[in-house]
Amino acid sequence: MKRKRHISLGIILLLVLIMLFFIKFLNNSPPSGKVEKEFKVMLVNKENKLDKEYVPDLVKYNGFKVSKEILNDLKEMSKASSKDNTVLYINNAYRTYKEQDKLFNDKVKEYQDLSKEEAIIKANETVEQAGYSEHQTGRAIDFSMRNNDYNWKMWYWLKDNSYKYGFILRYPKEKEEITKINYEPWHFTYVSKEVAQIMHDENLCLEEYYQKYIEKEG
Repeated sequence: MKRKRHISLGIILLLVLIMLFFIKFLNNSPPSGKVEKEFKVMLVNKENKLDKEYVPDLVKYNGFKVSKEILNDLKEMSKASSKDNTVLYINNAYRTYKEQDKLFNDKVKEYQDLSKEEAIIKANETVEQAGYSEHQTGRAIDFSMRNNDYNWKMWYWLKDNSYKYGFILRYPKEKEEITKINYEPWHFTYVSKEVAQIMHDENLCLEEYYQKYIEKEG
């Protein structure tokens, strides 16, 4: 009887150990479903081109398509601005490669009095060629109302507060020589709260941040 009892206790102990092992295994296993990827800062400019096939994970917001990864902070920023009696009006957000290509070609046609090469150079001063526009990332937003003095109130609020929600003024006036883009007070890009805070504290444009923190580490 004693031997049988010892065998039974041994089996029970073994089963308990097996159960504890599986509980630990399950707790350490990744959750089912899609695991959210770590946010990656993207530098898109005249020297860094997006692939023609690049399409972000998109969602709808106030009638516009934006990258899913910016949605929560964009909503939070909009609520905060409303509390300060400043409504954020979106004029442009995500654009496809094809849409950007048409936009650029239409701009080129405006300079019919110039040669084709000169027209392309002139158009490129204000409109990016397809693949070189941040709008294809779904992270860039143009905030504006057409021909409205209210714009400046909105832009000043964004300049002072957008970094708190992960957005940056992409083309500051004092950084034109670095960005190679004329000052655009309406154009804001999402880079995450952490990165935006660093850029704000150190007065960096995205090119400067990328060179200092990403290229250096790479």
